[in-house]
Amino acid sequence: MKLFLLKLKKDSKGLEELALSLLDEKLISKYKKRSDRDRVSSLTGLIMLSYVSFKRGLVCGDDEDFSEITYEDLTDLEFKNHMEKGMFPSELIFGKKGKPRFSGNEFYFNISHSGNIIILATHKSEVGADIQIIDDRSMERIETIAKKVF
Repeated sequence: MKLFLLKLKKDSKGLEELALSLLDEKLISKYKKRSDRDRVSSLTGLIMLSYVSFKRGLVCGDDEDFSEITYEDLTDLEFKNHMEKGMFPSELIFGKKGKPRFSGNEFYFNISHSGNIIILATHKSEVGADIQIIDDRSMERIETIAKKVF
């Protein structure tokens, strides 16, 4: 499995403009009902995925890897020129529950975000990733949530 991490800056205005300029309207519309911050994080996760497929291809081996992606990576001129030709090398489709994947490829991914962090996990078989920033909620509340979820 490969993990990629992006730490968002406080002001996500630049990322929203980047997403609106790079992604097609059909894809953006799938996220229109989300809050501003959630929509920007989700769309930025897809831009991260495009960046990874551009730099590394849609290939996942058995080796584990962790990389940090920066805002500067996503705004790199070479990558922006690539995005003008098409976001992904194969079609992005959505499953019954809305989980995106690529058609006709043994490349799986999952995107999660919380607070100012976005992670992207890729693997050659189905993969799930989740991140949760713990804020100032009391430990009692966290334990209640954990009991319900786990």
